[in-house]
Amino acid sequence: METEGWRIPFGESGVLGFFQWVIPTAKEPNLRLNALKIVGNACAEKGMLFTVVPWRGMGVDKEVDANRKRVIEHPLGIEPLVDALVDPERRLIASVVLLNIINDYGSPARQISTYPRHC
Repeated sequence: METEGWRIPFGESGVLGFFQWVIPTAKEPNLRLNALKIVGNACAEKGMLFTVVPWRGMGVDKEVDANRKRVIEHPLGIEPLVDALVDPERRLIASVVLLNIINDYGSPARQISTYPRHC
């Protein structure tokens, strides 16, 4: 079974924030895609790496909520994630990453709704 103990140290150490900067700035498409995956997995529920889960209410996993909060409060916020939705190569992963962030943590859903250009 895959260990999930890396998630919180990634957030606390700044690694998560670093990869959030990589998403909009990297010139290499594979690096942008893998940065999206790292951010998404750091915000996924335990045992739910890149899976879709039904709405269960806020605060299911407090440790993962800490990383979700880090992503939202990052200087770039969730805008690079939303912007990735228009890129055909990143669209699927970006949607799963956003789902991992907003699924059980309500605030980003309201934030995403302010980006009508991507609807």
